[in-house]
Order: sequence, then C-alpha cells, then structure tokens
Amino acid sequence: LTPCVIERILASSRLDRSIIWMSSDGTYRVLRRNELFTGARICAYNLKLAGVLPNKVVAIMMPQGVELIQVWLSALILGAIPTILCPPNSRQSTAQWTANLLH
Repeated sequence: LTPCVIERILASSRLDRSIIWMSSDGTYRVLRRNELFTGARICAYNLKLAGVLPNKVVAIMMPQGVELIQVWLSALILGAIPTILCPPNSRQSTAQWTANLLH
C-alpha cells in the first residue's frame, strides 16, 4: 500500500521544528510540528467517534487558523477527503447558498 499523505509528511518532516501561524490582525502563534500533529490525531479520534469513515468527504467550515489545519490533517489521517467551505457572505441568500452546497 502507498503511504498516506500524513505518513509521508511525518517521515520527511523534522517534528522538532516550529511552525509560526500569523493572523491577519498581526498576532502570531508558534507551535512545534509535533504539537500540530498531536492536535490533529486527537481531532481524528473525535471525528472517528462521530462516524467519519475513509473515503468520505469531511466538510470543514471554520475560521482560518491552526485549528483549521489540524481538522484538515485529521481528515487525512482517517483517509477521508477534507473540503474547506466558505460560509455565505452578507450578499448571498443563505437558502441559495445551502441549495448550491447540497447540489
């Protein structure tokens, strides 16, 4: 079997290195790669408990940040397909947005 994306990342990454997440407001957060993947593994466990299965689409709608990346990685850990969705904006009809999403 071909290693999954996460296994390749972990095999090629130095987990002791840090990642810096810079927010649009100028604040930043520093965390080690192993912290990022630990959070992703915890999230993967919770997604699995919620019934997420391999090869199923996981719709992710949340603000940008480290947690979004962890959720995206967690879906990959499970073998699911992470899809990041933007919420409707103030100019969109929520009903039309929902209909388009379900389509």
